[in-house]
Amino acid sequence: MKSIKPEIVKEQKWYEKLIFDLRLLNYEGIVRTKHAIGKRILGDELKFEKPEYGKKTIANLAGDLDINKRELYKCMQFAKEYPELEKCDGVTQLSWHYIYHKLLPEHPSVHFLSESSEWTTPKIIINKTIELFGEIDLDPCSNPDFPNVPAKKYFTKQEDGLLKDWLGKVYMNPPYGSEIKNWIIHLCEQFEKGNTQEAIALTPSRTDTEWFQRMKNYPRCFIWGRLKFGDSGNSAPFPSMVVYLGKNIKGFVQIFSGAGDMYRLMK
Repeated sequence: MKSIKPEIVKEQKWYEKLIFDLRLLNYEGIVRTKHAIGKRILGDELKFEKPEYGKKTIANLAGDLDINKRELYKCMQFAKEYPELEKCDGVTQLSWHYIYHKLLPEHPSVHFLSESSEWTTPKIIINKTIELFGEIDLDPCSNPDFPNVPAKKYFTKQEDGLLKDWLGKVYMNPPYGSEIKNWIIHLCEQFEKGNTQEAIALTPSRTDTEWFQRMKNYPRCFIWGRLKFGDSGNSAPFPSMVVYLGKNIKGFVQIFSGAGDMYRLMK
């Protein structure tokens, strides 16, 4: 498919009408407004789910309306779960804060900053990785919209890091969907071939998975509590772990032991 510039979505008449309607709705009552905003966006959902529009539409809306992306996702979720607001007893009497945090469960598309299975790295993990490495040579799973890892080199989804060699000191926060297995396998292979000097991988702590077993020989830190990804005010709905591939195991333990329990396979 021919590549289309992200800005093209703003040139569409349906998008201009969407912006106009949402700005009008923003002047009404907060709870009703949030519901109406979500309902209005859902009305054009089929349009911006097209490949040439989808990835940028919510980001564009957020910027043009001066609203956080997650707020827009919550509005959409509100309208989906309570399609007929007038038939929901008492909901309109609640505060938006209560509805946002208590009635609308978290899920990846709301919890994170993009329409994907990617989750931006918490600063605490980045800082500890830099303390261990000195500098990060490569981020093979970079989000081009929110590149928050200070690496010398990046591979984006379009560049497909799985087709490339990963050289030097690598920090990997892979997509957390079903594709995570491929990223874990590639990281281990790159390290075992000698291309990757050392690496840190931030992943969900899913001990029942095949990809977890692929990393069982490498030391890891099981993070205490739940991390907050991106600019989320809420914690992730899953536990996390940091896996280290490299020779400086002592340094890894010293730096990450303050963030969780350290484990290494006993043979």
